[in-house]
Amino acid sequence: GADLCKEKIRVHKDYMTTIKINNDKQIDAHRDRINELRQNNDDLTLDISDLQFEITKLMADIQDQNTVSSKIKELETLRAAFRDKINKIRKDVVFYHDNDSCPTCKQGIEHDFKSSTIEKKNAQLTESEIALTEIDTKYNELIDRLTEITAINDQITDLNNKIFECNTQIKSNSSFIVKLEEEIARLSKDHQENTDDQDKLNA
Repeated sequence: GADLCKEKIRVHKDYMTTIKINNDKQIDAHRDRINELRQNNDDLTLDISDLQFEITKLMADIQDQNTVSSKIKELETLRAAFRDKINKIRKDVVFYHDNDSCPTCKQGIEHDFKSSTIEKKNAQLTESEIALTEIDTKYNELIDRLTEITAINDQITDLNNKIFECNTQIKSNSSFIVKLEEEIARLSKDHQENTDDQDKLNA
């Protein structure tokens, strides 16, 4: 009977030793994983700093975006005004060219007056067309600049999305670390209870 009792105690001790070894292995594995996750978080934090630096540089490149947008609006108004003016002058030129007398009051239009008016109107027309060409050139330059600014803003959006992804990964890693630490605490408690049981068996 005593031998059987001793045998049972030995089996129980062996079982506890196995559990203890397994617990230690699990605790070590969890600690390794925690270290990996912490290292990953450090790397991600550095990535975020690099991305933020990149964004700051790009933001500096588009400080003129509000100015460009408001100038485009101004020039659009100006272009429309000049187009109206040019159309009106052209109509006036056609009117004086085609009419020797006023269609409304039938009064004759003097040839000299007609010639000088057409000349004056043509001069105004040339002046306005040159001005409109200059406005168009400036407008097209600003549109090109706005296209560049839009492309840079797209880059900034991409970088902000990457920062969001990094932060999401950091959060996920951090909550996993908490879970692993809780698991280590549970395994350590089991380990301690096992040791206490083994002490009792050895007593």
